[in-house]
Amino acid sequence: MRASHFFCIILKINKKEKEGKLMVKEIRKSDVVTFDLLYEDYLKKVIGYLEDKDCWRIEEKNPGSKLIDSNSIFILNTSKRLITIIYYHKYQNCYLSDDQLFYGLIIKHPSLIDISNKIELLDYLKYRVSEELLSYFLKTNKGTLFDQKAKIKDLKTISMLKYLWLDKSERSEYDHNLLKICETLFERDNVKNTVADNLEDVALSILNNKFNRNSKYLISDYAGIFPKETILESFGMLKNHTLNIDLRKFDCISDIYNLFFVNNNYSTAEDVEFFKRLFCSFFFSKVKKPNNSCEFYTFKNEFLHSVGHLSFECSDLNCKHVDGVDSDYNSDHNKLFENLQFCFKEALRFLDELEESPFFNIQSISTLMNLKFTFDLNYVSLEGLLFEYKFLKSFAIPVYKNIKEKTNLKFVFSERLDFAGLLQSSERLDKQLAQGSYDEQTVSELFSAIDEVLSSLSEIVEEDKSQEIEILKVELLLWKKKFSYFNKVNKKELIRFV
Repeated sequence: MRASHFFCIILKINKKEKEGKLMVKEIRKSDVVTFDLLYEDYLKKVIGYLEDKDCWRIEEKNPGSKLIDSNSIFILNTSKRLITIIYYHKYQNCYLSDDQLFYGLIIKHPSLIDISNKIELLDYLKYRVSEELLSYFLKTNKGTLFDQKAKIKDLKTISMLKYLWLDKSERSEYDHNLLKICETLFERDNVKNTVADNLEDVALSILNNKFNRNSKYLISDYAGIFPKETILESFGMLKNHTLNIDLRKFDCISDIYNLFFVNNNYSTAEDVEFFKRLFCSFFFSKVKKPNNSCEFYTFKNEFLHSVGHLSFECSDLNCKHVDGVDSDYNSDHNKLFENLQFCFKEALRFLDELEESPFFNIQSISTLMNLKFTFDLNYVSLEGLLFEYKFLKSFAIPVYKNIKEKTNLKFVFSERLDFAGLLQSSERLDKQLAQGSYDEQTVSELFSAIDEVLSSLSEIVEEDKSQEIEILKVELLLWKKKFSYFNKVNKKELIRFV
């Protein structure tokens, strides 16, 4: 097909457009902005860009596949004025990733064309785009280019948020006019209509951290796009879904709390109750005590992992929470500590509001060490054990005391293992005491910290549920006596005959 023929066809199309002025509707502020309208407007822009033939470059990929029976696609990036030609065998499917759909306008071409004549090539591409527009005008929907429009519409609408958050280096690969479509869809005036058909995806995207955004800024990222009312409405719709959500990162938990429960004048009482249940589900799960019909709540591993990361920070910073220094440099850490502790307390309070006299096991039944009160010395040193008890005293004990005073929540203490003891693998400590290979101050501080924590637990746990704590107290008393004895032996104050 020669260039003169292309011009003839284009002229006919343009004539029809001028006569009826109906080919592509202009988008007005009063219009409901849709992807279809924006995409058609994008095609018009492509035709305009193709008029300027001098600024376009051509690049070939897989030229080794350029055979007589090969197929090809053209990707027209209007921001870079670059035409990328990708060749593939006719029996192959041309696979394009979701991201590549936004690299530029995609035009399929089943037959070869002489690309050395740039003028003729550009006229040909302009004809193809004009033909596509004409099909929209005539409502034939032939899809003469490529099924790019349909493929983008098949994507979850919420997935387009990714393209709003690209950094400068990432944006360079994309056609900025296609990215502009995404930006327009999520403008404040358009955003609610954009996600109306799948509104719950907003909440799911937040909870699953779909785009691997820094969790510290997760809520603020979405709040910059969606009105608070829309986000809350999205979360409210989750109560109609079967959820299996584990919040992986708790850095943003205070933001979620503020979203649900602070200045929330939009949600119904029913929705707020659902939010409380959802909030609790991030922290706790309900289990049955082994060989018993009694049910109680305990910690989820995801929450324990976050507590573990917090304790690592306390250790690295040697902060005030573990009897270290209070520094201005620790302000972010202190805020994270306070936020997580507060939300942990509120989640326990919600349990009391949602159920009648629920039981909560303060002894973590997880294999993870965090928020446990009994330890295996195979996995923790005496110094590490001292740190763990200092952290428990600072993070967990104040929460339990507050909840004990203000709610009807019943605290129990139940070890997951058959072993009911303070220190597992305790022969290691026996050996250290006997050999004198210990730091006296560390051991003294450790037993003092354990004593303080166990005394607090006795006040918190129901009297008829505290038998295991009493066993731990007896064991601690025995260790104190051993420590005193071997201290005297190692200082030659007593003679030990072996």
